[in-house]
Amino acid sequence: MLRGYAKEGPVMSATRLKSNVVNVLSSSAINALSFKIAGNLITPQHFITVRNHIKKDEITLVADSGALAREGATVNASYNKLDDKMTLHSRIATASSVERLNRLQIIHECFHAICDAYKLQGITTFEEETCGYLSSALYELYHYNSSMYASDHPMRTLLVSLYKGKPRVELRGDPHFEKCFKRCYDMYMAADPNYKQDRASNNGIRKKK
Repeated sequence: MLRGYAKEGPVMSATRLKSNVVNVLSSSAINALSFKIAGNLITPQHFITVRNHIKKDEITLVADSGALAREGATVNASYNKLDDKMTLHSRIATASSVERLNRLQIIHECFHAICDAYKLQGITTFEEETCGYLSSALYELYHYNSSMYASDHPMRTLLVSLYKGKPRVELRGDPHFEKCFKRCYDMYMAADPNYKQDRASNNGIRKKK
């Protein structure tokens, strides 16, 4: 689940939504999404696998800002592991191209889908959220050649480290990752103290009949 900014509108075009999400996941920036967390090496292939699940409608896409608003005032995207459903901002279903922040929302939620699809083990709730932000930050850096993070933000330092070719170095225990983790934890717990208890386990993607 990604927290951040405003929402609007009802459920809209499924065809355009799917096309836009697949387009986001077809950027060459996907090739930069590689890091290691809790012994799990995340690679571009993980994101390609999620893209293929979406193409086959094995992951359901919904554009419904109203539903996101009902999840919480700061929720702007979510992934439900129980029914393999990704809910995104309504504007993504009608846009001719996906704007920057919405691209980052999609990438963040795709990391949750990766954890589910591959039944990854050992990653804590807030490590997963932090890695969602890291995935979107890496995507942003390579897709736009710029970052929304200030130069003194720990995420920016972490990006530099990964940019210099250290994707196989374990993130857990890395001081910059841990600072990002702390910021993520504080933000989520301030919004919903029960957030950790609400998370479902990684149970795989059920094939649609």
